[in-house]
Amino acid sequence: MSENALPIAPSSDSQRTADSAPILTLEGVFYAVLLAVAALLLLADLGAVAPRLDEVNAMVAAYRGTETASPLLLWVQSFSFGVLGGTTFAARVVTALAALALVMTPALFRGELGRTRALALTLLLAFTPPLIIAGRSASPLIWSALLGVLALRAWLDHVASPSAGRGVRAVMLAAATIFLSGPAGLVTLLLIGLSAAAALVFSSADAETESAGRNRFAAVITAARSVSWQTAGIASALMVAAVATGFMTAPSGAASIGRLLEGLGAYVTGSPVSTISLSLFYQPLTWILAIAGLIVLRGIGWSGPDRFFTAALLLNLPLALVAPDAHHTVLIAVTVAGLASGALAACLAPDRRQKLYADQEVARGDELARLYAPAAGRFILTFVIFALLFILSVHMQGAAREFLQIEGGSIEGLIDRMQTGVASAEFRVGLLWTVITALFLLIGFFLAASLWGNRVTLQGFGLGLTAMLLISQLSAAWYVTSFNAYNPVEPWNHRTTGQPYELLEKTVHDLTLRESQAFPLLPITVIRDPTGSVAEDGLLGWLLRDFSHTVYVSSADEARAAPIVIQIVPAARSADPPPELGGSYVGQRFALTMAWDPASMQGLDTLPWALQRRVRVQPAASVYAMLWLRQDVFEGEPIEELVR
Repeated sequence: MSENALPIAPSSDSQRTADSAPILTLEGVFYAVLLAVAALLLLADLGAVAPRLDEVNAMVAAYRGTETASPLLLWVQSFSFGVLGGTTFAARVVTALAALALVMTPALFRGELGRTRALALTLLLAFTPPLIIAGRSASPLIWSALLGVLALRAWLDHVASPSAGRGVRAVMLAAATIFLSGPAGLVTLLLIGLSAAAALVFSSADAETESAGRNRFAAVITAARSVSWQTAGIASALMVAAVATGFMTAPSGAASIGRLLEGLGAYVTGSPVSTISLSLFYQPLTWILAIAGLIVLRGIGWSGPDRFFTAALLLNLPLALVAPDAHHTVLIAVTVAGLASGALAACLAPDRRQKLYADQEVARGDELARLYAPAAGRFILTFVIFALLFILSVHMQGAAREFLQIEGGSIEGLIDRMQTGVASAEFRVGLLWTVITALFLLIGFFLAASLWGNRVTLQGFGLGLTAMLLISQLSAAWYVTSFNAYNPVEPWNHRTTGQPYELLEKTVHDLTLRESQAFPLLPITVIRDPTGSVAEDGLLGWLLRDFSHTVYVSSADEARAAPIVIQIVPAARSADPPPELGGSYVGQRFALTMAWDPASMQGLDTLPWALQRRVRVQPAASVYAMLWLRQDVFEGEPIEELVR
């Protein structure tokens, strides 16, 4: 069967090879390096940060063996806990490895994308912030995306060479995507399927001959008819039942499938998250490269992969209006990276012009004259553009800090501050160099184009932009998951776990060391949050997961005379008097969750917020945990007396 029969037709990349072509040694080295880099980004300090609010419920459910909305995540986390212990690292590590596999999946599509573009897409995915954040946060969407991509690969293999085994495998992967990965599984599979169908339709419409277009549809129909649907249905049902129940070791897995189907209702009744805004915020340079890729397509023609990614982006726009979770940004991020990979591959395409502007100097032995060669010019411009963009970024950040000093954050206030001479020298220098660097970028394009031509100049600008993209997106991803993991000023962390949660965890741990030689035997009474914002399956449920003597009550009266009491207090009631516990207690307050209101920004404040996460109004605690120790416990009463 010809390659034209595939739903996604091969691109016109000059370095494209057939599926059966072996990976070159140099190409394999590049993939190995990207694998190592992606593994470092996804696994480094994975358990160093406390659980996020959007992952802790699934962690508690897996630890306790109760149902959750992702049967596959429930099973892999339960398995990980059994092997590595009930730690935050164990809860995240398998999903992080799945994200690593997702990063490397473009290598499976080398025949359709071409070698260069597949490698370019892998590079971009390895430095994609939403994918890294979701992978380090045990997001079920990682499993949805991974299984969906594998299902697409299995279907393409089946279309290329129909067989009963390949058809059953494709159907089983599709079933796993829908019924095991999470509520987003069906949405992800529909997105991939509709995008592939659109690529097939438009590729067939643009076929050189009418018969070629008909052959592509005929190949898909033949593949669908060759599937043993009865066998595939039975095998899929058995596979879903086995995985959902942990191979009959977790009966709650069956209930998890029901929770998964209920989760689909969140796309209609839930509060939507602006996933397009998050993608633009964390991937601005990737979007620029993707738009450049669309412009390039107008000149060189649209390939099957280009149609696939374009259709996926268009389908993602209505999805962004109803997506109930920030992790859905992963779907948009992968799509945008796919389009950007086309532009990056075009930047790496060789320039076949051999004539130099200094042929006579080269003939006389002047080696420096070889810099006028197109190949040399492309990489010279890459270094220059990266340096200019780096300088621009540094001085923009230096100038942005001054905006927080402007009254009202208005442009009029900025002009007044400049005219009165109050503005700092750093701001003036930063603003001046920002303008100068921007002019260098603009004028430099025309200077470079006069030497090397528009194509080489655009390639150099694209590669320089890519280098800056990789560094900036690496920084953004690492800050969200590490340095700013407790900072709700980050758009991804609009409401997050408070850093004092770690102190509360350490305090409880120290109590167990002193009172029970590190065994979790302390009798702890938790007064539930009256607003329900912190439940038993949330942050406190994870913190107290090993304490078998923990009791949850609804009022302070039920906790009277308890040796250790944790009271959940919303920030609005933090000034209320201490509860009447019927004795002498010593207490300490811990910020359990933090929140920040974006409406507190004023005008130009958006620039320092976007570049440095600096704001006028600082985040505040939204929920507190009050730890009360009875006086005798505080003074070191033996554990036997406490449990009695």
